[in-house]
Amino acid sequence: MTGFRYCLQRVFHAQTMFFMMLAFAVGADENATRQGERSRPATLSLEEILLGMDAHAAKVNDMPFWELIYDHERHYTNPLPQYAGYYPKLRITNAKSRDKLFLKKEYYDKQATVTAIWADGVSVVHEGRVRTITPDLYVSFVEFFLITDAMFIDIYDKLEFKSPTMRQMLGTASPSEAKFFLLPREIRYDLAHYRIRPNLETIDGHECHVLEYPGKDVVWVDAGSDYIVLQRHNFQSPTTLLYSIQNLGYTEYRPGFWIPAKTIKRIYLSIYDDSDAKGQEHNDEVNTLVSVNTSGERTMQSYFMPPKLNVRDMVDDQVRGMSYRIQPDGVKHFDDAASRIDKTMRICVRRTGAKYLKGAFVGAVLVGNVLLVIRRQRQSTGSWHATA
Repeated sequence: MTGFRYCLQRVFHAQTMFFMMLAFAVGADENATRQGERSRPATLSLEEILLGMDAHAAKVNDMPFWELIYDHERHYTNPLPQYAGYYPKLRITNAKSRDKLFLKKEYYDKQATVTAIWADGVSVVHEGRVRTITPDLYVSFVEFFLITDAMFIDIYDKLEFKSPTMRQMLGTASPSEAKFFLLPREIRYDLAHYRIRPNLETIDGHECHVLEYPGKDVVWVDAGSDYIVLQRHNFQSPTTLLYSIQNLGYTEYRPGFWIPAKTIKRIYLSIYDDSDAKGQEHNDEVNTLVSVNTSGERTMQSYFMPPKLNVRDMVDDQVRGMSYRIQPDGVKHFDDAASRIDKTMRICVRRTGAKYLKGAFVGAVLVGNVLLVIRRQRQSTGSWHATA
């Protein structure tokens, strides 16, 4: 009986080993198949990686429409934790038609809606009851799209500064060039110091080529998924980070249109800071994707309509406490339009009941096809303030 039981155990053991080996072989075969599905070689040259990243950004930029909604969280760890915040349903819209571009970002800050719009050569920023209008790209506008910047998608690639002041202030002809940290521009600037690590590294399920700077891993790129960036480190000294970015949970919503479910950005204090916390982690920014829309439910014409502002609207808004700031660079002045302005303003004032002071207005400007009446605000600011 004992011998019979021993034989059964041996048979059972042999069967178990057989099925384990079979399962391992099947798994290995599946892994080999998955690896075989990657059409690119395991190791690409640095230039091939950079060209692939350029192609991916161009593919996203050439899409006629996409809209992303995120929940944005900001956690300050040092030294100002009171500035932490939660901004739900931050919306980014990008629409293009031939040479026209519409950009919009909308978020809620301290119970007020902040909206930045670029359309048909006019930039408008609404902050509560204030509208800042400029015929060029508003300087703060460049910083409004940090989420897409973290994905290394350059949405300003077709824009150029019209204003000589803007070109001189930023030292570039376009907002795209002003964002030097966007890849792969920064790498090409110092190309001789970068190289590709021979071995791939897996990040969040993606096999990545790793771009190395002397002694540092700086960029993780998945060449098998349209060269999306999974991770990025930027150093302010040989041993201290300036910031790090992780893009997690990528999904391909349309061919070549990859969007991460979450982006985590960690920012570190400058090593030149006088405080004891210099070089330490300063704050975390977490952007969690809520929804993606690539269908373009509205027609392009509805996006490319210029801001619907006129003198009547300005007077109405002034009664409600709205004020306007208009940047003068690149704006055409109409010094010979005073009589028309006076007449128009008197009609509007009578209808709205706003107080009118004759001689307070110094001219008019044309923003897009919108005529705005202006008066000088303060010499020190260099800006124009439009009121009724």
